[in-house]
Amino acid sequence: MTISSLSPSRARVSPVVTLIIGLALGWAMTSVRTPAIRASGGDRSNESILTSGPTFIRYNEGSKIQVSHDAVYFLDYRAGKLLATIPSVPVVRATGQGKYLDSFAERDLVADFKIDTQTGSDPHFLMTTGATWYGSSQSFGDGGSLLFVFETTTRQAAVYKAEQNNLGPSGGIKLELVQIRSYTQPPASAR
Repeated sequence: MTISSLSPSRARVSPVVTLIIGLALGWAMTSVRTPAIRASGGDRSNESILTSGPTFIRYNEGSKIQVSHDAVYFLDYRAGKLLATIPSVPVVRATGQGKYLDSFAERDLVADFKIDTQTGSDPHFLMTTGATWYGSSQSFGDGGSLLFVFETTTRQAAVYKAEQNNLGPSGGIKLELVQIRSYTQPPASAR
């Protein structure tokens, strides 16, 4: 008696059937819409903070999708300054090099938060970006992402928005203070 005669017979699936099943599963999986993942980078070193967040959305005709453009924010504790820029796709010159960073907008956080650095304590800042959603379709309206800056000694929070004045590599950057208020007191409208 041979070993093959003792083992039960197995039905073999042909490679063609396996390929058809794999293609059908792949097609089914691509038609299922998965949630988008959005992440922003951030880092802190001694008295400096760096973060990023989307500022506007542009529709890409080639791929038929919305593409966000990020702003990069740099907070310098020692100087009390907030810098922002919106990197652009460089125009490659004959040397093969282009400029990603062009202009920076600057805000004086000491002035914005009305901090008395002569008699008061040193300011302590925290910051992060947050997306602003419009409607129920979970799409960015104008692509807005706000920058939230918290100052812990005065217990105030400020909201900033970076905008590019003109699209393109030579467009100026504007960093607008949208709102500032105490985070320990209710808003005036709620009192």
